[in-house]
Amino acid sequence: IFADTFISKYHSPTQTRVLDGFSMPNSTLGLVDMTDSGCTGQIKYIWQTDDAGQPVSFFEPSLEQKADGELLWPVAGIASRDGRSAVLLAQRIKGFLTVIGTTLIIL
Repeated sequence: IFADTFISKYHSPTQTRVLDGFSMPNSTLGLVDMTDSGCTGQIKYIWQTDDAGQPVSFFEPSLEQKADGELLWPVAGIASRDGRSAVLLAQRIKGFLTVIGTTLIIL
């Protein structure tokens, strides 16, 4: 689980990020296959996209909260031992880092 995530294209010849068209969703995910001996593959990054195909946050507040200018910022989580479920805590943020509450997200 990631909070603010910088998403952009990568220019291999110069080994730099391309800032044109970058975005920064407030929540994204990273998934990797696991076995009893550990990670078995590359991480796969996941986020939602808007109608224009641009990256947006994976977790969103309610429509009412979003209309009021709130966003969700994941801060903690725990997964079940079998990996089939998880519980996340996300701060409800409004304006410049004003915490107005906490939301429980059950996956």
